[in-house]
Amino acid sequence: MKINRIKINQFGKIKDKDIELKNNISIIHGKNEAGKTTILKFIAGMFYGISKNKNGKEISDFEKYEPWRETNYSGKIEYSLDDGRGYEVYRDFRKKNPQIYNDKSEDISKEFPINKNRGNDFFKEQTGMEEDVFYNTILLEQNNVVLEKNKQNELVQKMTNIISTGQDNISYKKTLEKLKNKLIEEVGTERTTERPLNKVEEELRKLEIEYDKLENETSKQYSLNKNEEILKNQIKNQEQILKVLKIIKNERETEEIEKELIKIKEKEIKELKEKINNKKIDEKKEVKKGKNLTFFILLSIVILAFIFNPIKTINYVLLFIFIAIVSYKLMKTKNERQKKREDIIKQQKEIEILQETIKEKTEYIEEKTNQLNKNIEEKKREIKNLYTNLYIGDMFEKSLEQIKNQIEKEEVKNNELKMNLAEIEIQRKNILPKIDEMVETEERIKSLEKQKEELIFIATSIQIAKQTLEEAYDEIKNSLTPQFMANLTETIKKISNEKYKNIKFNDEEGILVEIDNGEYKKVERLSTGTIFQMYLSLRLAMAREITHEKMPIILDEAFAYYDDERLENILLYLKQNYNQYQIIIFTCTNREKDILDRNSITYDLIEM
Repeated sequence: MKINRIKINQFGKIKDKDIELKNNISIIHGKNEAGKTTILKFIAGMFYGISKNKNGKEISDFEKYEPWRETNYSGKIEYSLDDGRGYEVYRDFRKKNPQIYNDKSEDISKEFPINKNRGNDFFKEQTGMEEDVFYNTILLEQNNVVLEKNKQNELVQKMTNIISTGQDNISYKKTLEKLKNKLIEEVGTERTTERPLNKVEEELRKLEIEYDKLENETSKQYSLNKNEEILKNQIKNQEQILKVLKIIKNERETEEIEKELIKIKEKEIKELKEKINNKKIDEKKEVKKGKNLTFFILLSIVILAFIFNPIKTINYVLLFIFIAIVSYKLMKTKNERQKKREDIIKQQKEIEILQETIKEKTEYIEEKTNQLNKNIEEKKREIKNLYTNLYIGDMFEKSLEQIKNQIEKEEVKNNELKMNLAEIEIQRKNILPKIDEMVETEERIKSLEKQKEELIFIATSIQIAKQTLEEAYDEIKNSLTPQFMANLTETIKKISNEKYKNIKFNDEEGILVEIDNGEYKKVERLSTGTIFQMYLSLRLAMAREITHEKMPIILDEAFAYYDDERLENILLYLKQNYNQYQIIIFTCTNREKDILDRNSITYDLIEM
């Protein structure tokens, strides 16, 4: 791949800048703060876009390079791939997706996949290179290489990371250690006691014990419910019995009233009969009395006729007087007897009326008695039909007093049942808080079990990550590391004029360099310049391995620690061994230009 043209409309402090890159090597020269790094960021931004995330910085790259007073935050880049196809990309950095044209100026933007977060992934699709890999291989920024002497260990660590993981910002050992610490801190192990998983398990044990206790106490709820159901049925049955008994009582009371009315009627009949009898006796007495009086008068006349001498005048007078008196008496008696006879006729009529009344009352009594018996039988059938499940025995045959006594007994029994039901309700109220507590405990147990599952999932994920890391590390050691080491050895041999001919790597000691006498020394003991030579060599080796394209090598003040001899060696090495790669050098010195001029190497020079 080769970048042919860079057109910056407005990006950071650079405006209306047009750069053409024709040769294999290009030098972008300018003083510090002249905008060299801005151009470098523009190139990466054209391919991958500008992030609006701060990623731990005070401001994001989008904000950093956004023009203050200009609206044209855009530019274009032209490049060609190894197969000769050319492309132009125009990007307005305020928009998510760029416009992509082929060498026929056709818009082919829609031919590439769109990532939800990053936008159009055209450059990754074309080169197979992610943005972070771009920064970690072919692009060497100034802040990655300009190190103080006492910070050379950081560079050594980067080299070790490349050899062991393939990325200079990922350390296998540190990553493995972080995973172990993450497992301990965020989850815990069998050996820990105060970690999240241990705390969850301990709390779960306590809650499960508490739950068992509550379950034992609340298990009474089932028997209470069963007893309650039984009592309610008993009370229902009892109330039906009471209802029936009260119906029978009411019927019995009605029956008693009716019987009393019948008795009254019977008494009235008896009195009427007595009255009739009395009237008949009086009538007989009057008749007898009249007969006796007549007989007495006639007897008196006969006696007087024989006693007195009828010849004497006086005697006739006396007899006449006596006869007159007796006649008067007889007339009076006759009148009285006539009146009595009329009274007797009247009484006979009254007797007839009384007898009719007696007949009516007797019929009434018979009718009421029959109706009463009929009502009793109907009520019996009605109750038996309505309350088929009740046994009331011979209650209909019992007296009213007996029924009242039975009602009192049944009410006492019913009250006892209701008291037992109230006692169950009290017991339930005592159990209810424990049931609520049990429900809360169960919910807490479920929550903790979910936490435990999540922690176990995290632990499993970390273990899988560790296993995957170890497997990836072994794979890298068996595949990439030997290639890196071979390339590194070959490169460092050439750029050090064969001073360092053999380089080794192992997990315990890291990178080892064989010196002239055959002794292996740790790379940390070499000079910073030599260490950086090795670091650059590794980055170049990585660039060859990660993509099918021969990607441009972009170096931003990459030779700060090189003396003139090392700088010339590396530039000649790059010219000879990377002659098919585009090399873009950002520098504030003239050393690179002088060396290239001295060795008659053609290059592009862009002054800032």
